[in-house]
Amino acid sequence: MAMNKLFITLSLLALPAAASDEKKQWDLTVGVATLAVNLPWKDSDTQVALAPYVDASYGNWHFGVDNLVRYEYPINKNVSVFTGLIYQDHGYDSSTSLFSDYSDHQVFNGYDAPKGSFVATAGMRYAGLSLTVGQDVSDRTKASTASVSLNLPIWRFGRGAQIKAKASVDWYDKNYVNYYYGIASQQVDVAVGRTAFEGKAATNYQLGLEAIYPFAKHWALVISASRTMLDDSITDSPLVGADYLDSLAVVGTYRF
Repeated sequence: MAMNKLFITLSLLALPAAASDEKKQWDLTVGVATLAVNLPWKDSDTQVALAPYVDASYGNWHFGVDNLVRYEYPINKNVSVFTGLIYQDHGYDSSTSLFSDYSDHQVFNGYDAPKGSFVATAGMRYAGLSLTVGQDVSDRTKASTASVSLNLPIWRFGRGAQIKAKASVDWYDKNYVNYYYGIASQQVDVAVGRTAFEGKAATNYQLGLEAIYPFAKHWALVISASRTMLDDSITDSPLVGADYLDSLAVVGTYRF
């Protein structure tokens, strides 16, 4: 069933390509990112990591770190709709996380960390406002998600440099919350403080700033910082020790 859903998702992504007669060419940006985040887990320190950055497009197809694949249908210069596929792995001791220094808190002794899942996405973008919905197609989380985000330039100056303000509201259904933060009966261990926990649907709020500075023809420096306020349905979990998440990224990029 999971493989059938994934196949159907990939097939739907491929459908627009057959009808497209646009002129296609590759656009590739690569770089290196320095990332600093505080993870939500109990007794987890701020984590720092270096990571490669890749963002590629071919016609209306887009490939990158945040989205494995996305196809965007332009309606006019301000409006577009899109479909995509991402890999979501937000649990403790994530197998795809760049951050390996996880918590030593006893609550994680014997804890069986959840696996990641493939999520099909669809949405609409109007100028800097976007709406995205997602659905697990790998039958692991069985979760649905939704996000509304605003990306607003607040200062522009020479050579394409600018500063953007960002805000988003992210909704997660109870399946998502319980998959990543819940404690089912088979995971309970009262001796280490891992008591049974079943959360409800959650809504997180995020605010951030991003500065982009092109300092040569093909080179640019991007600095972004954000704070995410976590819903009580997440912070009440015995695994979680933070009310908010902070992140900072400094990325040097080269566009071919």
